[in-house]
Amino acid sequence: MSKTRCPAEFSEELSRNFRPEVTRAGQETWNARSGQHDDLVIAVALCAWYLEGGGKPYQGLFDYYRELATGARIGPEEYCVGVDIGQSVDPTAICVMSKIDFPSERDVTSEEFKPGANFGEAAA
Repeated sequence: MSKTRCPAEFSEELSRNFRPEVTRAGQETWNARSGQHDDLVIAVALCAWYLEGGGKPYQGLFDYYRELATGARIGPEEYCVGVDIGQSVDPTAICVMSKIDFPSERDVTSEEFKPGANFGEAAA
């Protein structure tokens, strides 16, 4: 990262250079503009995806009920390392991210998952 700019300015520049492209086959891909690098964007996105439950369906719901059952916030912070391996002319980017927020009842939007709901009974 640039030592002369703040992280917010740097991340804004990275996101401006990251854009979708559609291939001839109709597939959507995301890449940096020509001459720019997307490595850090990909590493950050991998971490954010994982920490928000990527690959773990309903993780937020499980975390909420674990907190509800134990009466305590979920244990230590979750850390994740995202890596975009560079190639011969492309740098490698490493992102270490920590999840610091905790689920709350307002995160549960479906009535069937709220405390006191009867999971086995059909709605009358």
